[in-house]
Formats: sequence, structure tokens, C-alpha cells
Amino acid sequence: MLFAGDPVYMDPILGVWPHSRIRAWRDTFHAMAALQPTVVVPGHGNPADLAKAKRDTRDDLDWLVREVECALANWGPIDETVERLADTPALEHLEQIEGWHQRNVNQTYLQLESE
Repeated sequence: MLFAGDPVYMDPILGVWPHSRIRAWRDTFHAMAALQPTVVVPGHGNPADLAKAKRDTRDDLDWLVREVECALANWGPIDETVERLADTPALEHLEQIEGWHQRNVNQTYLQLESE
């Protein structure tokens, strides 16, 4: 059993804040997953297995970093990037996606751009 705390969100979508460090968060999740726990107790949501934690958190973190890095490499403006990445069928199962997803893309863009 892994008591993960805030690096893991299950059920609601994760929230990227100005003080979040998206790459470190992603890397931390991968290090936790390497422990292969049978149960993960998240900071947000209900305890579940590692597969659900990967689906609800890892996949979102990996997607955000990959897609925003691609946009930055191609000099994509922030507003166009947020609009282009607005549709994410793989994350639609997450609660509160409507209020957070585009904000997360925006915050990830700002963080990765400043590196």
C-alpha cells in the first residue's frame, strides 16, 4: 500500500497551479509507480489500484508535458495551444475536467516555457 498524498489524484482531474512543478510531479509519479503498490491512497479521490492511478494521474501528467513541449518546440502561441489541446477524450472520465483541463494546459505551458 502506498500513501501517495497530493502527487496522485483519482476521480477528479489534477490541478496544475503556478507553484506546481509539472516535470518533477511527473517524475515523482513514475518513481512511485516503480514500487508497484497494490493499493494507492491518493491526496485527492478514493484509494484504488495502480492501474487507476496511472489512468487518472500519470496519463494526464505525461500528456500535458508531451503535448505542451511539442507546442513550444514548434513555437505555438499559448492561446492556440490551449485551444488545440482542449479536446482530450482519454481524460473525459475525470471529474471537474470542464473547469480544470484548459487551465492545466495554460499553467503547464507557462511553466515549461520559463524553463
